[in-house]
Amino acid sequence: MGLTESTPGAVPQQTVPPTMVGLVAANLAVVAVAAMLHLGARRPFAWPEFVGFSLAFGAVTFLPMRLHFSQHRATFTLTDGVLVGALFHLGGVWPALAAASGEALHFAIKRTPTMKALFNVASQAGAAAAAAVVFAATARGSS
Repeated sequence: MGLTESTPGAVPQQTVPPTMVGLVAANLAVVAVAAMLHLGARRPFAWPEFVGFSLAFGAVTFLPMRLHFSQHRATFTLTDGVLVGALFHLGGVWPALAAASGEALHFAIKRTPTMKALFNVASQAGAAAAAAVVFAATARGSS
């Protein structure tokens, strides 16, 4: 006898929307492309800096900034500030991995549902990887 929704104690199965799967895959593809381009880190990789930026990414997610405009409200975090520092100090695809690990740490501490955490971690990693690609492409000619 299999478990169905009518069976007492059965846990209903949650389906994952195909759109979510596609967006997660697209963000991870951006990270993979950034890694394949290798983006040429300016100096050798340093674990203490990576861990520091990962913790910084995780910390700023706990400090949301809220703006109120009469009937409208906007909430944002300061991850872009940490991202700029990571782009200059880590180089390559490492800022994306630091952003993803910091975001994952945040969601682990908050005990966020797995699918929501996976989506947001992939989104943060994809955005940081795209920023790293643009940063590397525009910063090569300048000193």
